[in-house]
Amino acid sequence: MKKVLLLALTITVGVLTSNAQKFRLGAGPVVSVPVGNFGDINGIGIGAELTGILEFSESFEAFGQVGYQRFAGKTFNVFGATIKGDATNHIPVLFGARYKTNGFLIGAGMGYGSYGANSSGFTFSPQIGYSLEKLDIIGNYTSSSVGGLSLSYFGIKTHFKF
Repeated sequence: MKKVLLLALTITVGVLTSNAQKFRLGAGPVVSVPVGNFGDINGIGIGAELTGILEFSESFEAFGQVGYQRFAGKTFNVFGATIKGDATNHIPVLFGARYKTNGFLIGAGMGYGSYGANSSGFTFSPQIGYSLEKLDIIGNYTSSSVGGLSLSYFGIKTHFKF
């Protein structure tokens, strides 16, 4: 599966870069709140992302993102004993496209998300935001399919454009 995804990504990036008008980088902080089963065992996530953006027109852009987030482990009271859960690390690698109009962005990315050595899988992330001259502010919902579970969270990210 990893080899097929990597090959598809390589072909897509090659095709997209051959027609791109402008390339830029962005980086910045990410804050996320886990939901569902993931939210039952983890607290807020804090991290950072690096984004590469290929602009094809004023209205359409493709992007690639890689990031790192650390979700705090929650504390549980079990039969009078306090148990602190482990923190969870997430490394998403996403590729996708966004439509822009009057500063607003809407799009989605998909790719691969790793939650540890043996916990990784397909990741999907719809996104909506607003683009300023030197800054993108983006809200997202990210969900990874890992071992039959869906690990999901809502987040907000700020990408400073270079």
